[in-house]
Amino acid sequence: MRKLLLLSTILLGIILFFIIVNAIKTEPEQKVPTSTWTKAICNGENYCLDVQITCSEGEVIDIKPTDEGSHFPEDWEDPRPEEILEKWC
Repeated sequence: MRKLLLLSTILLGIILFFIIVNAIKTEPEQKVPTSTWTKAICNGENYCLDVQITCSEGEVIDIKPTDEGSHFPEDWEDPRPEEILEKWC
């Protein structure tokens, strides 16, 4: 009877060990939060290109163009406030 109890305890310990090891392996990695949005970037000749910007922890990690852009008339002025024009993340 004592041998059966000892073997059952050892077997239960081994099973619990493998369950814990497997749970640690399959735990998802912590992902760094990111934010993504579009922004129009314009040059001095009133050509603006929309780009998709992805930031993480206040730093730009990716920039991708979304289309071919737009060319505005010579007298066009960007109506956005300066802080929006300069802000990336």
